[in-house]
Amino acid sequence: MEIFDISRALSDEIAPWPGDTPFHFELKWKMTEGATVNVGAIKMSLHNGTHADAAFHFDKSGDPIERMPLDAYVGDAVV
Repeated sequence: MEIFDISRALSDEIAPWPGDTPFHFELKWKMTEGATVNVGAIKMSLHNGTHADAAFHFDKSGDPIERMPLDAYVGDAVV
């Protein structure tokens, strides 16, 4: 079996769902500015980039993501 990762990379240019929190990454500490390590921060909604919506997203009695079987996310895909 061959597995293809169809995930989209997160970036500041990726369009958010209208009205939702857009993705933003920022380096807070920078080695190029004298810090001993690079430390970044991410601000985003759960609905940015490639993601899976559990039934709970649209059904108040639906299962949350931690109850979703992993085999639901493996198989044929149309990209």
